[in-house]
Amino acid sequence: MKKQLIGAAAALVMLAGCGGSAADTQTKTCTIESGGQEVKIVMTAEDEIVKTFTISAGVEIGDVELSDEELAAFESMMISQLGFEEGDGVQVNVENQDGVLNMEIVLDASKDSQFIQSLGIDIEDDTLELDMMVSEMEDQGATCD
Repeated sequence: MKKQLIGAAAALVMLAGCGGSAADTQTKTCTIESGGQEVKIVMTAEDEIVKTFTISAGVEIGDVELSDEELAAFESMMISQLGFEEGDGVQVNVENQDGVLNMEIVLDASKDSQFIQSLGIDIEDDTLELDMMVSEMEDQGATCD
């Protein structure tokens, strides 16, 4: 019985080693100050190629309470203001928390995404490299870590 368990464990280890290796995921956060407002941009990359941008900011709105319907309408309006439609690889999340309207926009950065195409970026071989994007953001005044 002991030999069978050891054999099974060895087989599992070998199978695990034969599978494709997991992508190396990195995350970089850049912060930009604009008009007293702090905007954070989180870039998530796999094997050094940026896959998503998550842009977040909070706006103080005081004691204003927004219903779920109003928040959903605001999300739709933001997608439209960005020039996209639902399902274009753009996700907007809005939450009213303690007098702050927290907004988060998640953008697909793959070469076929509507977001990348709308920027006029011609990506041939998934070459939106993380280090290059960090450098570009720092050149624009962002602080990245």
